[in-house]
Amino acid sequence: MLWPDSAARVVSPVSWTLLATLTVIDVVGFASLPLKFDTSNFWTIASVAFAFLLWLGVFRLIASRLGNVRSNLARALSSAAHAGDVLLRAVSFTAFFGWAGATCLCLAISMAPPLLDARLAAFDQMLGFDWLGFLALTNSNRLVSWSLVAAYHSAFPQMVLLYLLLSFGRQEQQLAEFLSLFCTTFFITCFLMLLVPAAGAYAFYHPSRDAFDGFSQDAGMWHYEVFTMLRAEPKPVLKFEYMKGLVTFPSFHTALAIVTAYAARNIRLIAGPAVVLNGIVIVSTLPEGGHFLVDVLAGAMIAGVAIGLARWRLSRRLMQCQPLSGPLYGTTD
Repeated sequence: MLWPDSAARVVSPVSWTLLATLTVIDVVGFASLPLKFDTSNFWTIASVAFAFLLWLGVFRLIASRLGNVRSNLARALSSAAHAGDVLLRAVSFTAFFGWAGATCLCLAISMAPPLLDARLAAFDQMLGFDWLGFLALTNSNRLVSWSLVAAYHSAFPQMVLLYLLLSFGRQEQQLAEFLSLFCTTFFITCFLMLLVPAAGAYAFYHPSRDAFDGFSQDAGMWHYEVFTMLRAEPKPVLKFEYMKGLVTFPSFHTALAIVTAYAARNIRLIAGPAVVLNGIVIVSTLPEGGHFLVDVLAGAMIAGVAIGLARWRLSRRLMQCQPLSGPLYGTTD
C-alpha cells in the first residue's frame, strides 16, 4: 500500500517523507518571504504534542501492564489501550501534517501571484457548466440546500469516525493506507494551488445573498479575509486559527471525499452509506464550498492518481511475495 511495511506501522514512510518535505518548504519559505509565524503557534504545537504524548504513555502503560493478564476484562482493556494508541498516533500525525500543509498554503498565497479565476470560469463554460445557474437550482429547494450544507461539513466528522472504526477494528494497515492517501492528495493540492492561484467562485461571481440564502452565511467565502490579508499586507502574520478553507484550486474536499469512501470500502454497513454521503459532499463543494467545476474535476483526478499509485504499489508487493512456480522450481501452476 502507499505504503505501510507492516500492519503495525500506522504512518508509512511516504507519509513521513511528505511531512518532512513540507516542513523543509515551510522553513525555506519563512526564510525568504516576508511572512511572520506567530508565537502563539508554538504554544499550540507544544500543548497538542504534550497532550498526545501524555495519553500515548497512558495507553502504552495500560497495554504493557495488562498484556499478560488472562482475564477477559484485562484483555479487553489491553485491546482498547492498543486501539487508543493507534488512534492517537494517527490523529497526531494528521494534525501536524495539516499544520505543515496549511503553512505551505499560506506561503503560496502570500506570494500574491495573479489570480486565475477568470480562466477557471471560462473552462467551466467551455464544459457547458453554468455555475450561477447551478447555484440557483440548488438554492431553490431548502431540503436540497440543507442536505448539501450538512454533507459539506461532514468531512471532518467522517475522518474522526473512520479513524475510530479502523483503530478499534484493528485495521492498522488500512489506516496507514488512508493516511498515505490523505498526505499524497494534500501535498499535490498544495503544489497545484501554487500553480493555479484563485479566490473562488463566490469571489469571482459576487452573487447576492438572496441567491444562496439556503446555504451558509459565508458559504465559499470563509477563507477570503485571510486570503486577502496574506496577499495584500506587506508582512502578514500566520496564525493556525486563521487556517480554514484556504484551498481553492483544486478542491481538496473532493479528493478527501473520494479517499474517505475508498478507505471505508471494507467496513461492513459503512461502505455503501460512505459512497452515497461522499457523492453528496462532492456536489456540495460547488454551492457551499464555492468551487468551480474544474476545481472539483481536478480534485477527483488527484484522488484517482493517489489511489491508482496505492493499488499499483500493493500489486507489486504482492507479486514480490508470491513464490516462484513452474517445473524449474519444483511446483506447478
